[in-house]
Amino acid sequence: MDPNLTKLSKLLDFAADVMDAANIPSPLQQRGAKRHLFMLIVAGHNYSESVFVLCKQGRTHAAHVLLRSLCECLIKSRYLYCNPRLHLWELRLEAFIEKRRHLNGMKGFLASSYSTDAHRANLSIDEVEASLNHLHNSIVYCERSYRNYGGKFNGGEPVIRGVLSKAEYVDRHNSGLNAKSESLAYVYHLVYRQLSSAVHLDGRSFSDFLSWSEDGCETLLSGNPKDVPDVARLALWLYRQLIRQFFSVYRLPHIRRMNIILGAIL
Repeated sequence: MDPNLTKLSKLLDFAADVMDAANIPSPLQQRGAKRHLFMLIVAGHNYSESVFVLCKQGRTHAAHVLLRSLCECLIKSRYLYCNPRLHLWELRLEAFIEKRRHLNGMKGFLASSYSTDAHRANLSIDEVEASLNHLHNSIVYCERSYRNYGGKFNGGEPVIRGVLSKAEYVDRHNSGLNAKSESLAYVYHLVYRQLSSAVHLDGRSFSDFLSWSEDGCETLLSGNPKDVPDVARLALWLYRQLIRQFFSVYRLPHIRRMNIILGAIL
């Protein structure tokens, strides 16, 4: 098995053991930014574990999709703790506003001539409007808190940073503190943006499903085993950074032990 894949397996087991031994409260018992971070850590653990399983099977195409999500987990977790109170409300607003877009799109669909398909699923405009009304109250509450903590608005709408802007903000924040940290903007361009084609399946990614040799072209239905070392190395690095932040925020004295277990990764 690839050495970095072995290390990823060790890190996943180690982090899970630490979580169990630390008796961390359930998410319902946690509050604020700490609870949001915990859920990002849980999501990142799930993504990393799935990448490990897929790489063991050589299924790198699906692993690439999860690798991009893991990258976003890291960027959001670092961004959250640059200004926990303000950025918590921004991340909540981001989720609610995206849900509002989805519900408004569904409402428009139900009002269209294609809505006969929706009736088969027992969907109605009234149900969607009820969800929109409930969501509106949540957004108003979040906007009030976001404004109270210094959040910016443009034309009455909250300013929500995109993934790249979040990464750049973290870099500026760390630079201002003279903190030694890897550039998340670099991670964005190297990993997140690069893997966009794998997620959205534009023409750039089609060549990933083919393997060329002197004998011709082979279709890769299950992935490309040659990509496993690169995927494993990136997944290991991203998950390690995520777990380091988890140990730091929850004040768990395990970072040195983790480094000893894993040794040098990159």
